[in-house]
Amino acid sequence: MHELSLAQSVLEIVDKEMTRHNGKELKAVTLTVGERAGVELNTFRTAIDAVLRSSRWHDAVAKIDIVPSRAQCIACGVEFHPCGAVIECPECGSGACGIIAGMEFRVSSLTIE
Repeated sequence: MHELSLAQSVLEIVDKEMTRHNGKELKAVTLTVGERAGVELNTFRTAIDAVLRSSRWHDAVAKIDIVPSRAQCIACGVEFHPCGAVIECPECGSGACGIIAGMEFRVSSLTIE
């Protein structure tokens, strides 16, 4: 379950930032997770909640902003929401497409007091 290791990595980032900014109390951690980031969201939600509860930031809440997946066709330039593992342009049928959003995984912000 790599979601637990991701949650632990988030906690390491939180610890470093709280020390760096002399944060007294962490209220919330906002995370940005793309649809195609390879994260099972329900499992990650459980893991991040458990990791925070067992840390010195036990009262903090985790907020997860989900970024929808977007692709762009290299052949015709159209942007679209890709469905499935095989990405094909819905406009021209080309398979020459690239993901332009939805792969994100980052700590976006900390709310501290």
